Amino acid sequence: MSEPPPRRRPLRLSWQLAAMVATTVLAAWLSYALRSPCFGSYSKALSFSAAHGCDSDLQVMWFQRGLRDHVLPYLNLLPGTTSSPATIEYPVLTGLLMWVLSLPATTFAGFVAITAVVMGALAVVLTVVAYRFAGPRAWVWALSPALVLYLTYNFDLPPVLCMVGALALVIGRDPRTVSRPRYLGAALLLALGGALKLFPLVLGPALVAWLVIGRPGARQTPLRRRLRRGAEAAGAALALLVAVNLPVALANPQGWWAPLAYQASRTITQDTMSIWYFLATWVPIPQRTLMTLASVATAVGLVAVLAVGGRISRRLGEFPLLGSSVALMAAYVLLNKVFSPQYMLWILPLLVLAGFRAWATVSLVVVDVVLYWSWHFLVLAAATWNMTAYTPWRLLNEAAIGTRGWLVATCGVVALLAGARSRFPVTLFLHETSLLFDATRPRRAPRTAPELGPARSSTVTEGQRELVDA
Repeated sequence: MSEPPPRRRPLRLSWQLAAMVATTVLAAWLSYALRSPCFGSYSKALSFSAAHGCDSDLQVMWFQRGLRDHVLPYLNLLPGTTSSPATIEYPVLTGLLMWVLSLPATTFAGFVAITAVVMGALAVVLTVVAYRFAGPRAWVWALSPALVLYLTYNFDLPPVLCMVGALALVIGRDPRTVSRPRYLGAALLLALGGALKLFPLVLGPALVAWLVIGRPGARQTPLRRRLRRGAEAAGAALALLVAVNLPVALANPQGWWAPLAYQASRTITQDTMSIWYFLATWVPIPQRTLMTLASVATAVGLVAVLAVGGRISRRLGEFPLLGSSVALMAAYVLLNKVFSPQYMLWILPLLVLAGFRAWATVSLVVVDVVLYWSWHFLVLAAATWNMTAYTPWRLLNEAAIGTRGWLVATCGVVALLAGARSRFPVTLFLHETSLLFDATRPRRAPRTAPELGPARSSTVTEGQRELVDA
């Protein structure tokens, strides 16, 4: 039983798709309006921005990273708050995109308005892709408050679109016969997303594993051909990353390295909202040790997801590309030293594509809204020395962070194991027809027995046959 392909709906305009697009455009406008109270000077009181929830990373980029003066990032470094020079702290394509969009703007409000238009257009494209693969379930994306909260918070939508576009090219295809333009296009899109922000690269090994493992069984393609296709995908992605980064690295090595150095040296504090901060509140661990633990745990978590995916490939019929993508992203955001609220934009489209029922994704969205505003009211209480309000807001914020972590971890595990066949009730519950998954997704026609791998018994029960036919 291979991973069921999402249903691809024709791209003809329907009232539902038109309504989703209109809703997405409205979310872009509301995101701009949410930022509007902070359009004045960057010196606005911390209590003011916390009360309105209008702060964003774009403020830092505009006022402190040179975008107000249209300083070309990476090639021109600014004095930093520490001994290290400052520039935009993201990979080169995001910095250059921010710089390009800042050129027509003369005020911070103008920069946010331009950002809202461009990010809103990308969000519309994501809505169309989600609708094509998920149908009405795409309302979870179009109506999500995450679009309002984070569309103009940072430049996360371009790499998210690259990641979703890469999956859209190959999910539901046969890894043995998928065309070269499709799998190379997917690899290049992941690399393009990695040149914008690093997280789409996390899915690269899953794509290569999907190509190399193929379809275990009697009709498996030769290993040499599978290895060649995997190497082509990896090579294309690496070539694009080098082509994007090498000119900047040669022009100013220190400027190219500055964002990586900034992210590597970023300490784990309360505003990183990661499990490691809460671990440090219970166990006294030095900061350097804590950061090392986060890095090692992230690497181990990613390798474990790939290993489990490979282990169940024979039972599933192919490497679970979509399920492992959800699990890889869940492991990355949970075990890394930072789990910022806007990472919801990374996770939500994957859950919609993977086929999670609305209640599962809506639960995560609701928790994210509670987390966002509880954090801002916590900051407001701290800035105004309102200790009476500080404690309950902190407890609510920490409860939301913990709940978000458990929900994301559960979604990752469910997505990875959903297609596995087993006699154990837990894996049967994690099957696509469980309460977590949409049972209306299309089923594939049964494959012949040789493709199902070695049989455990000559007797096939009716329940097992239903799982096979799925």
